[in-house]
Amino acid sequence: MQQRRPYQHDNRGQQRPQIKTKKYDVKETYLALKEDYSKRAKIVLEELFEQDGKNVIKTNQVRNIYSLVLPFFEYFNYGNLPDETKTKDNLKKIKIKIAYQIGRDKQNRRGDWELGIKTFNDITNVLELIDLVLDSKDFFNDLKLYANYFEALVAYHRFFESGGNK
Repeated sequence: MQQRRPYQHDNRGQQRPQIKTKKYDVKETYLALKEDYSKRAKIVLEELFEQDGKNVIKTNQVRNIYSLVLPFFEYFNYGNLPDETKTKDNLKKIKIKIAYQIGRDKQNRRGDWELGIKTFNDITNVLELIDLVLDSKDFFNDLKLYANYFEALVAYHRFFESGGNK
């Protein structure tokens, strides 16, 4: 028996399929990042933008979160690796700020996420990956991988938002 797709009504009374974003497993994402973080960023954002603009996070929201990750690039670019404990504390603060942003996102009457941050996290795992980085035996290399992944997310978000790949 074929499963029926749930439908919602848009503001003109027309039926449209409810869009469900695939939530990726964080360990699957982590392994994919180890392989090629840029390719993973492209795949997940391509999927996000295939939703006809529904549940898509705005560029300024992505950049606000990215601005929290940006200071870590200074560590890697200038070779000044700080104290691991202090860096982990900063990463925990970032996790709290991202969790707060996700908590602010609410569903509207149509079931779409208003800010798109919840959907963005479901597909990219930016919040859950912080735990893997914090628990990593190779902390600084995994932190660099996380920062590079986030940079790739910002770049591909801009690429797809401007109509790239069409």
